Amino acid sequence: MTTDVTAANIQTLTSVYQHIVVSEPGGVRVLFHFDYADDVIAIQSERTTDTRMRIRQWREDVLRDIRFWVVSQVC
Repeated sequence: MTTDVTAANIQTLTSVYQHIVVSEPGGVRVLFHFDYADDVIAIQSERTTDTRMRIRQWREDVLRDIRFWVVSQVC
């Protein structure tokens, strides 16, 4: 693999990680459902035959983007 390809891959992965949770004027938006934790939110994903995601939030203005095709039980 060339250095350019490696650098591009690292840059992409870094960008994805930096945009798991983003601040917006209306609140904090969760864009990617990966394991993540900071002072606003903690996300834990479990992927087996059934996928489960647990979100703990410490603020009320957290906007979760869960697509219509996801069968979910929101508790």
